[in-house]
Amino acid sequence: MKKTLLATTILATTLLAPITASADIRINGFANFVAGATTNDDESFNNYTGDIDYSNDSLFALQVSSDINSRMTATAQILARGNNDYNAELEWAYITYAGDNDMTYTAGRFRMPLFAYSASLDVGYSYHWLAAPQLVYDVPYRNMDGLKINKAFSGLGFDYNLALSHGNVSGETLGAELTVDQTTLLSLEATNFEWTARAVYGIGDVTLDLNNTDPLLQQLSDFNQAVNAYGFAELGSNILVEDDQGTFVGASLFYDNSKFFAGAEFTVTDLENSFSSKDTAYYFTGGYRFGKWTTSLTYENFESEGDVNYLDDINELAAIDDFSQQLALFAVGVQAGQISETESITATVRYEAARSTALTLESNHVNDKLTDDTATLVRLGVSYVF
Repeated sequence: MKKTLLATTILATTLLAPITASADIRINGFANFVAGATTNDDESFNNYTGDIDYSNDSLFALQVSSDINSRMTATAQILARGNNDYNAELEWAYITYAGDNDMTYTAGRFRMPLFAYSASLDVGYSYHWLAAPQLVYDVPYRNMDGLKINKAFSGLGFDYNLALSHGNVSGETLGAELTVDQTTLLSLEATNFEWTARAVYGIGDVTLDLNNTDPLLQQLSDFNQAVNAYGFAELGSNILVEDDQGTFVGASLFYDNSKFFAGAEFTVTDLENSFSSKDTAYYFTGGYRFGKWTTSLTYENFESEGDVNYLDDINELAAIDDFSQQLALFAVGVQAGQISETESITATVRYEAARSTALTLESNHVNDKLTDDTATLVRLGVSYVF
């Protein structure tokens, strides 16, 4: 309630600004209204079930920007998500300074430049899907509080954008707060009329707060205390996530000649000195435009290794007594239990219904390759920008 009131107050103040000030206020917005359901009552995927849901992927946003002076611009984005009861929240709030030699400096809260579609991730109208590939883009962090420096330059027939970002990140996973402090991201994008290539590398100090009621996280905390009592402090520390260095690597390549388009994106996420597995995700997509219609097909894959580390310490712990053996089995199970491999195929048909408005029908078939469980999600949505 307080967040909603704050966001509403900010918006009202902004809308009244042209009356009370001479600043050039620009207001843009976008929205996605999506209805979806799985084709079977026993199936569930991405928070959808067999009952039609109208809120999971629906959202409405306003973006307000104003020139402070000839070089500085202030930007704020207020976004209300259907899966959050349309409570308006301040998604972005940053200041941009246009320097010399095609240098740009940004300070505040902005979208983390992790993926090819990060900047327009919520803007369904900006891409050919109804929603960006979930197996790749579903990460517990979206925005960064910090600084970003951009350098634009050209050469060899391409335009380049080199970006260095530094700041702090927060999100939520397993019902617990996840923070990534001292995050540093370096990205390079090269584009010409038909090709776009991008690479990103990032590191940060990751901490997962275990002070909550989630049963699994409580077990991790209890395990840490128990193995410490046996003298295995390092093993206990490894099950916790406290200032552990996380690494993110991504790359993408796209081709688009206005009629035919194809592309791929690949990411790897890893966490050192932790029971957490290395995650690898990628997708391939391609499609064709004819008139107001766009058809596309996308294949996605997500894999978590589930390798068991620290076996020497675990075996030594297991040999002490019956209780320590149970602790050792838990240490193995927590790591091996993370193994997963999921793939999906998405068929999309999009129609440009009106200016800046698209109607999209999408069928997403997902398969858990370890359990052979499958689900088919069908969604219909309208996306627009203004």
